[in-house]
Amino acid sequence: MQLIDLPTDVLTSIFPYLNACEFLSLTSSTKSFLSFRKDPTFWRTLTHSTFRIPPQPLLHADGARWQWLYKRLLTQTRVYTWGNNSDGKLGHSFEALNGQNEGRQLPRVANDVVSWPTEMWHTEDVGVVADIQCGLVIVHKQLSVFAIWIMTGVFRGWCTTLLNSVGQIYAVGSLQGHGRWGGVTGLSALTFPSGWPATTKERYEPATAIRKYSVGRSHILGLSDTGKVWLWHDRRSPGIFIKSTHVDSVENVPESSEGRVSRVVAGWDKSSMYINGVGIVYFQYSSPRRANTDTDGVLLSTNTVPGTSYRRSHGGREGSHDPNHETGEVKNHIVLENYIVFITDTNKIFAYKTSWSEHDPPPDLVELTSFYSSDDTGFQIHDIQGSFRTFAIFTSGGGVLIGDRGLLDAFQNANPNVPSPLPPLTIIPALQDSSTISVAFGDYHFHALHANGTISAHGREPKGQGAFGLGSRNMAALRGVRYVPLWAQGHEGDGQIENDRPLFWKDGKTEVWFEPEKRNWLSSMVGKMFQPESKARGDMISRGQMEANKIMTEWIEREGRAWSRGPTTLDYDAGDQTVTGNEEELPAYFALKVSAAGWHSAALVLVDDEKAERVRQKFIVKPKQTPSLPASDSAMQSTQNGSQCEPAAIEKDVPATWVRVSNALSSVGTYYWSLGRWFLGLTERDEREAAQARARAEARVSTMAAIGAQERLAGRDQHDSSKEGGYIWTDMPFPRLRLLDGVAMPGEVDMTEWRGEEPWKMGRFR
Repeated sequence: MQLIDLPTDVLTSIFPYLNACEFLSLTSSTKSFLSFRKDPTFWRTLTHSTFRIPPQPLLHADGARWQWLYKRLLTQTRVYTWGNNSDGKLGHSFEALNGQNEGRQLPRVANDVVSWPTEMWHTEDVGVVADIQCGLVIVHKQLSVFAIWIMTGVFRGWCTTLLNSVGQIYAVGSLQGHGRWGGVTGLSALTFPSGWPATTKERYEPATAIRKYSVGRSHILGLSDTGKVWLWHDRRSPGIFIKSTHVDSVENVPESSEGRVSRVVAGWDKSSMYINGVGIVYFQYSSPRRANTDTDGVLLSTNTVPGTSYRRSHGGREGSHDPNHETGEVKNHIVLENYIVFITDTNKIFAYKTSWSEHDPPPDLVELTSFYSSDDTGFQIHDIQGSFRTFAIFTSGGGVLIGDRGLLDAFQNANPNVPSPLPPLTIIPALQDSSTISVAFGDYHFHALHANGTISAHGREPKGQGAFGLGSRNMAALRGVRYVPLWAQGHEGDGQIENDRPLFWKDGKTEVWFEPEKRNWLSSMVGKMFQPESKARGDMISRGQMEANKIMTEWIEREGRAWSRGPTTLDYDAGDQTVTGNEEELPAYFALKVSAAGWHSAALVLVDDEKAERVRQKFIVKPKQTPSLPASDSAMQSTQNGSQCEPAAIEKDVPATWVRVSNALSSVGTYYWSLGRWFLGLTERDEREAAQARARAEARVSTMAAIGAQERLAGRDQHDSSKEGGYIWTDMPFPRLRLLDGVAMPGEVDMTEWRGEEPWKMGRFR
């Protein structure tokens, strides 16, 4: 029997043993094998095993995407962060260390707020970044009074962590609550006890190579390739491995083996691990003391969530005789404040309360029935994601249903004999049927990642601290964010995205942008809002006139979505971008992962620099080319005038006579300037010293700009465009649009062109 005669299921079981080159050679050998070239199982498995990319259940069948990811991950991964930057948790915008702060363990933060996504510094040594997560820490603030430390209150600090393709975890910011300088300088790798060598690019150590990890409050859990669980509670201290006091787990066996830890999930007040055949095992997190450990590890008192031990595919436990058969096998779980929520393969959602009084019996599992209807036979639950107090359920029909701690409490406290209304689910129109594959929750804001590589912003931005990543307050206001006045009671200074606002475009998302030229464009529009000609239109936006805000937001979002096509055209089709085999259709900035915690966010982005530059060039005004004279004409003019002709003399419609007059006036000006210097007693030395002083001042400004919050963005943006003639929008007026009733915004400039049909012609919002 030849290889080509083997059944399909046998072939697909052989593919995982091949590397990428071998697989491509095999699938190119005959026409019969060509159909396997983009086999999703092969490329997904290869990408996971090579780069440790975390699983994404909603993309399992997308073979073209996984093949593209595998090719691009080697060279194009970048980490962007934004939001509140206290403790330097964003990994950029530090001031340089000097003699006054050398004793501190963290450099001073130059900008506490970064409102535009900015690339993290010094990630070159990290290698290929496979995963990112943001974390939260409660920091106890202390005050010394007469040499006695007293507690004055608590405040929150955060960290940002990275996992690279060889299994190392890097972190920046504060992980443990020891005050503002409780971390170490910049981005650094987490360490292990001396008896456990860390895995590196040069040396693979399976016991310390982290396959999966999770960041909770003040700690990090990591699961190694052998199944060992590691815990870090301080960036300055080595991690420790943890074991359960009542459950025996096994290591150095396949991941699906009975008794092996296959998943770790860190939470707010509890953390957990999923042990095959045992279920969800959780424990109370507290900062371990070395005195209570056996040097490198610690035994923890744990509990198991009832009804989570069932495994459908492992013979001895299969069948209806198992008491957990109706609950089903756990597919995924999350750990929230006081609750663990999980989904099973029986298409059900359950919640278990993890905090109760010692005098009360353990709580029962509660099924969250409000997420589905028994009449809808086609309803399928695909995934669950969440953190702190909020979570999201992803359905087969493209729906995203959001619940919170209040909903869980209502289910927990409901009396089956006394029906009572439950809190409604949150359904955001922009997330429905928009290929949403993940949602990352902060304290009040959250981001959604979509299959086309875009990230959308939602919720509330606390105190205008840049958590949305939409730019400064004025920029964000142009994009539909409404800020509560600082003098208002309650949420003063907060920014709100109106998720239920009517929208014209198909999916209605307010996207996070990474292109530096988009920031330049928005900044230019903000600067023009209150110029005399456009002041009336700017006032409509700044004063929150609802209809004007919606129209302006609509126009800006359409421009942003069609950015790669260049300046405005009238044949724009606002369809979704999809990942296909044609890489030219993919955006230059393609987001792979988004994370959020507290008041900040992070994204892992593939950046195609060549494509980004091609797009940027479409918005550059090309400088006028000076026509050159033929060699014979040039030589003739040189002979006639006794010197080479002036460049200005060959400009169109500029007579040579005027050039000679200009040169004469310049000579006269130089003479009188020299005479004035002599009269004031200025020497050439004075002039040199003045020039040197100006150069030093310019150097200081350049240095400050180089280490500022937007170093990577503003630097290239302003430098390159100035050399090439500037951006096309420099001389463009602030947009003048028609409102829904067809009435034009005030102004004297021409009406601004739209991408696609103008809203007022549509007559209504979709």
